[in-house]
Amino acid sequence: MKPFLIILNGSSGAGKSTIAEQLKKEFPRTVHIPLDYIKWTVSNYTSDENDLTLASKIALKITQEYLKNNINVIIEKTFCKKKYITRFLNYTKRKRIPIFIYNVEAPWVILKKRVNLREKKMTLKKAKRIFNEYIDNKYEVNETFDTSKMSTKQIEKIIKKQISLKRR
Repeated sequence: MKPFLIILNGSSGAGKSTIAEQLKKEFPRTVHIPLDYIKWTVSNYTSDENDLTLASKIALKITQEYLKNNINVIIEKTFCKKKYITRFLNYTKRKRIPIFIYNVEAPWVILKKRVNLREKKMTLKKAKRIFNEYIDNKYEVNETFDTSKMSTKQIEKIIKKQISLKRR
């Protein structure tokens, strides 16, 4: 069976990592790649266009290698610009690999509380900037989930069902 790629797009605190980890447990031979981890390995990383492009390119190379070896991939990040996802879309189309892209979101008032509860805190100013970029640059996806209205477990079940149907 062909491997698949899931991209979870959304703002900080929306629940992307939680959903990714739940899905990883449900599908054998699956890797979860948080794009932030790729960025954080670079000392003095900035969120400028060059560093964002580099992180996206590196994530694509890692993704390609896993998919070539029949390992499913889940990437989660705030992809604020479509050009970062386009590389993944082009690759999966060329290789005929199923790709599922979901927005995971919640209202700012909820996200603010979640971000404040995190062990590794980010400033609310940064979280708000990321939230606004996400809202301003949302694009068409398979489905958008609001984690203030649904649990991550409910979302995981929906995604799992969609993937199972597509892979038959």
